Amino acid sequence: FVEIENKDYELPPIDLLKAPKHNAQNADKKNIYENARKLEKTFQSFGVKAKVTQVHLGPAVTKYEVYPDAGVK
Repeated sequence: FVEIENKDYELPPIDLLKAPKHNAQNADKKNIYENARKLEKTFQSFGVKAKVTQVHLGPAVTKYEVYPDAGVK
C-alpha cells in the first residue's frame, strides 16, 4: 500500500538535465583572465605573493582560486 502525498504533482521534464547553453560570460574569457592578473598585481602591491591558479565561471559569480606562496598566512 502506497499513499500518494500530492496526486496533482507532475515530475519535471527530463530535458532539465541537458548540458547548459553557452552564455555571454563564456565568450569573455580574455577579460576574466585579465581580472585574474589584476588580482595577482593587487596582492603584490600589498606585499603578498600569490597566484591565481584556476578560474571557475558560474552563472552569476566567477570564482578565482588563489594560492599564496609558502609562508604567507
